[in-house]
Amino acid sequence: DSDFTSADLIGRNRGTNEIDTYTSEARIASNFDGAFNFLLGAFYFHENIKTTNDFQYGRDFRNYASVLTTNPLTGRSGFLDTEAALGPLLGIPAGTFGRQGLGVAEQFDYRNRAISVFGQFDLDLTERLTLTAGFNYTRDRKDVSGSANVTDVFSTLDFVAIGAAAFNIPPAFAANPAVNPLLALQPLQFLPPFLAFPNSVEDGKTRDNDLSYTARAAYKFSDNISGYVTYATGFKASSWNLSRDSRPFAADFIPGSPVSNPPTSRIRAAGLAVPNLTTGTRFAGPEDAEVYEAGLKGQFEGFGFNLAVFQQSLRGFQSNVFTGTGFVLINAEKQSTFGVELDTSFSPIRDLNITANFTYLNPKYDSFTAGNVLQQSGTCATNGLPRSFQLCPTDLSGQRPAGIPEFSIAVGSTYTQRLGGDTRLIWHVDYSQESPVQIIEGLPGFRRNFETLNASLTLALSNGLEVTAWGRNLTQPVFLSTLFPSVAQAGSLSGYPSGPRTYGGLVRYRF
Repeated sequence: DSDFTSADLIGRNRGTNEIDTYTSEARIASNFDGAFNFLLGAFYFHENIKTTNDFQYGRDFRNYASVLTTNPLTGRSGFLDTEAALGPLLGIPAGTFGRQGLGVAEQFDYRNRAISVFGQFDLDLTERLTLTAGFNYTRDRKDVSGSANVTDVFSTLDFVAIGAAAFNIPPAFAANPAVNPLLALQPLQFLPPFLAFPNSVEDGKTRDNDLSYTARAAYKFSDNISGYVTYATGFKASSWNLSRDSRPFAADFIPGSPVSNPPTSRIRAAGLAVPNLTTGTRFAGPEDAEVYEAGLKGQFEGFGFNLAVFQQSLRGFQSNVFTGTGFVLINAEKQSTFGVELDTSFSPIRDLNITANFTYLNPKYDSFTAGNVLQQSGTCATNGLPRSFQLCPTDLSGQRPAGIPEFSIAVGSTYTQRLGGDTRLIWHVDYSQESPVQIIEGLPGFRRNFETLNASLTLALSNGLEVTAWGRNLTQPVFLSTLFPSVAQAGSLSGYPSGPRTYGGLVRYRF
C-alpha cells in the first residue's frame, strides 16, 4: 500500500527488476617452503539491470487533493477551481486533474563493466614476525539511461509562468507565494516531468579507476597469542540513482522558471528544460577509504577471542536518503569512525559453544556541507519553499550520523546433543541488542531501540537428512527502522516497522 493510508490515493505502483550478472575470477598462489609467498589474481564483473515502474493515482486522489485545498471559510477547492479556470485556456478536459489512472511510467537501463587486478605478498622475517603487502587496481565503467512518460497533467503545469501571465505579475516576482496564489498548489505536483538521459548535457556515464593497497605486520607472541597492525585503503565506485528522485545536478540546472530566470544553465542553454524540473542527484561519486587497525588474537583450549581497534576515514562518503518516493544520493566530503570490536568463543564442554560479540562505534561527519535533514514547519532557508517534513539542505559537519548505534552486543549458544551414531539434536539461541540511536538526521526525538531473539532446533540424521524448526524475533520488538515524509500527506511521517514474530521450518538433505 504505497500511499500508507486506508484511502486509495495510489492505485497502482508496480515495479520490475531484471538483473543479469556474470563474474569470473582467476588466481595463482605460491606454496613455497621458504620465507616468501604470494597471491596474484584478476576479477571481472559484468552486470546489466533493467528496472521499470508504473505509478498511477487511485480513485480517491482527486477528492483528496480537493479536500486539502478547500478554503474552510468559502468551501471552495483551489484544486478544482484552478482546473475550471485553466482547463478551457489550456485545452484540458474537465475531470483531468488527479484522475484515476494518471501517473508516470519510468524505465532505467544500467550497464556495469569492471575489472580488478590484485595481489598479496607475505614475507616471514622471523618465525614470529610476518610482513604483508597487497594491492588492488580497479577499473569501473557504468553506462546508464533513464526515461519517464508523465501522464499527470497537473504536475506538468508551470505555475510560476502561468501565474505571471494570469495575474499580470512581473516575472521577477512570480516565484513569490505571497503574490502568486497558484504556488500554493505546487506541493500537489508529485510527478513533475522527468528529464530523460543521456542528453546533450548529461552523458549517463561514470568512469572510475583506483589503486588501493594494504600493509600489515603480524607478530606471534606465543603459541596462543598473536597481534597485528594494518594500514589499508579501499574504494567504492560511483553509485547511480535508479529512482524517481533521479534529477540533474545543481551544477547543470538552476531551479526556477525560464520566465523569471535567464536561461544561463547548461540544461536551459541546450533547450532541455521541462516545467517544474528540480535539482537532485543522478549518482554519487566514488568513495575512498583509509583504515588504521590494530588487533590481538588468542586461541586457547576451549576459548578464543579477537580484539580489534580501528580508525576509518571515508572521503566522498556515499550518503543515501529515502524520501518516500525515491532516493537522494550525495557525497559527504569526509566521514570518520573510531571503533572497537571484540569477538569471543567459549566451549566449556565439547558439545557446547557460546559466543559473545561487542562493538563500540563513534562516527562523525568531519565535513558534510551538502547534507540533508528531515525537518518540519517553517521554510527551507536555501530555497524559501514551505516545508512540512521535507528534506532540507543542512551543513552536517561535526555531527554524528543517524542510524549507527554507539554500542551493540550479540550473544549466542549452540548445544549438540548426540543421540547415537551420527544422529544429533542441535539447539541454538542467539540474542542481539543495540543502544538507542537516532533514526534520521534532523529529528532527534525519533529513536530506535533494536533487539532480537532467535532460536532453532535441528534434528540431523545419520543419513544426511536435517529437519529444523526456527523462530525469529521471538520477543516481538517494536521499533522503526527508517523514517520518511509521508507520500501525499503534508505534515505526516511514515516509517517501516520492525518485523513480526516469525516461525518456520526447513528440511535439508546433505550428500
